[in-house]
Amino acid sequence: MNKLRKSGSRPWLRGTLAVGLVAASALTLMGASGAVAADGDEPGFTVEPVGTPLEPGFTVENYIHPNADQIAAQTNILLKEGNGSIIYAQCRSLNDGPKQIRVETNLRPNLPVCFDISAPTGWLKMEIPGSFGVRAATKDLTITTSEAGDAPEQQVIPANGRLGIDPSDSTEVTLLELRVK
Repeated sequence: MNKLRKSGSRPWLRGTLAVGLVAASALTLMGASGAVAADGDEPGFTVEPVGTPLEPGFTVENYIHPNADQIAAQTNILLKEGNGSIIYAQCRSLNDGPKQIRVETNLRPNLPVCFDISAPTGWLKMEIPGSFGVRAATKDLTITTSEAGDAPEQQVIPANGRLGIDPSDSTEVTLLELRVK
């Protein structure tokens, strides 16, 4: 047996490695799921449990307009849902910056409700009661309105055009949807 040993070999190292490999195999087979971490000041490593995602999760779109509750509280305008391409915005001058969709309503006399468009197509469902006029931006705009709970009605406003909404009687017209195609 001494004939096979080279000078300077470490037989105890082979035994330690064998025990370590057996222990690691046993933990793997048992499905160890705990994490090992070092204290704050000591060097160390972290082992993530089996099945822990290493990448962040996906964002799920809920189609709710950003700050819809706050906008409703301030303006009595209910912004329900949309694809994110038509967003409530502060009105700019008609000659200043990109064109906006403008809605005239009795809720805000002499102050239109404005929306920015951030994509070639988009939609936004809402309830703006007392609507009496809509101005399209740089693309054709389809609006859906309802008068006193009647069936919804769609109308198309050409790009840069304006449409007056006249109720058939003294009832109010509610704007229900804006859609840019």
